[in-house]
Amino acid sequence: MDNPVISVIVPCYNQAIYLPETLQSVFEQEFQDWECIIVSDGSLDNTEEIARQWEKKDKRFKYFYKENGGLSNARNYGIRHASGEYILPLDSDDKIGELYIKEGINAFVANPNVKLVYSNLVLFGAKDQKLVTPDYRYEDMLTENRIFCSGIYRKDDYLKTNGYNPNMKGGLEDWDFWLSLLTPDDVVVKLSAFHF
Repeated sequence: MDNPVISVIVPCYNQAIYLPETLQSVFEQEFQDWECIIVSDGSLDNTEEIARQWEKKDKRFKYFYKENGGLSNARNYGIRHASGEYILPLDSDDKIGELYIKEGINAFVANPNVKLVYSNLVLFGAKDQKLVTPDYRYEDMLTENRIFCSGIYRKDDYLKTNGYNPNMKGGLEDWDFWLSLLTPDDVVVKLSAFHF
């Protein structure tokens, strides 16, 4: 079987209550050539039961269990098991719009120099509102994280970094990773739609 174009990495720690909606948003992608790697980071709830149901529903879902090591550790673990050319990290309480992967891959195909793709976003739950993320400027990234955790990038580029820093347990691990991934000359594309 050929490798999928993109691997969606879903770390989960005791968030089984949200996991079905997250996985449904992957399942509904218009772009079909994906795999979804669900990593239970030592969850004590019914994460495994839900993940196994999705494995039965569609063989593109793959479940892994590891001892608890934190979000960065779980993401790195999932990416190590990924066979896609592109990586899309997706936390287990987030969702993506059905055209996100398609438009993301199109951006990479249109310009081989693209290093990272992201979009505008929608808050749901406690707050319901659309947020237009700032246009990308490398200089701005030095003082504030402008890109949410679910940007799309090549696995080859990930392998040139040290991955997500497992010592950053209080958040900001995605910002730290973007700074290790990007240089001032890299091309970053913000899609205009609200995909995240």
